[in-house]
Amino acid sequence: MISRGQIYFVSLGPTRGREQAGRRPVLVVSADA
Repeated sequence: MISRGQIYFVSLGPTRGREQAGRRPVLVVSADA
């Protein structure tokens, strides 16, 4: 279960230009996640 305040590593899809590819850390800030 995804909980507020936790950090997950996710693939955010295709990159553009010089953006870093791969998995990125994502912080959950919504109580409804």
